[in-house]
Amino acid sequence: MDAYHLTFQSPRRATFPRERATVRSAVRTIVRICGKALLVFHVSDTHVHVVVLVDRARAGRLAQALGLALASLFGAPLPPAGITTIEDGGHLRSTFAYVLCNDERHGVVPDPWRENSNLPDLLGARLTAFSTVAATKSVLPRISGDYLRELAGWSGLPKSTAATTLDLDQAHPQLADATAAIVAHANLSSKHPDLVVARGAAVHVATSFGLSTIALAEILDLTPSTVRRLRHSNPPARTIRTLETQLRMRTLLPLPVETAFGEEAPRPAWPTGPKGRQTS
Repeated sequence: MDAYHLTFQSPRRATFPRERATVRSAVRTIVRICGKALLVFHVSDTHVHVVVLVDRARAGRLAQALGLALASLFGAPLPPAGITTIEDGGHLRSTFAYVLCNDERHGVVPDPWRENSNLPDLLGARLTAFSTVAATKSVLPRISGDYLRELAGWSGLPKSTAATTLDLDQAHPQLADATAAIVAHANLSSKHPDLVVARGAAVHVATSFGLSTIALAEILDLTPSTVRRLRHSNPPARTIRTLETQLRMRTLLPLPVETAFGEEAPRPAWPTGPKGRQTS
């Protein structure tokens, strides 16, 4: 099958920056470079794993381009990427799980919000790598939402946004960062088109909170007139659902927004199951 596992090591096994702003930038970088060839990825503490569905020649080109882009982001040149051939469907499935839960495999406390992988996209809590949903269904049709929620540690997350009502007291303080997170931006200060759409969804969702126009303008870094205009807009339903899922996930796993990955209280490691074929 045409699938390759790319591994990018940090220089001298130094630890990559793990604060959310850098990790979100890394997510956007991976998606931008790999595009629809992307299946799964994970930004680990000392290395980055990416699986792409392409032939060997293109895998090499993607590895080179992504290595340069990540080096620029992390501020240091990276060693040449390792490129491993995915041999068959069983190898692909074990690699898929291995990559998504790589922190557990190395004894690193994982980020409960899973922002350093595409689990949020696969579970409807982020839009940045949304194309990996179709890619996963295409090559791994037996992967289920329940299985992915188990990998993420989100088993308590409702399967439908209509299943529960958002808790105002818990969701309100998370609104601004959750809005940025669904499009993998550090904050709402940019006028990037993705953030413009996300802000519209935030205004729609926040209407149910009963927040005043002035309060919402301050939270989302908008003018009151813009908030009033957005209250009458029609943001994409998928963006609204994604933001609602992101907020519900944070209600399930509340954390200080500034907390760096690896500093949260530990939880039980994911069971390894069938042995994978990777060592890093």
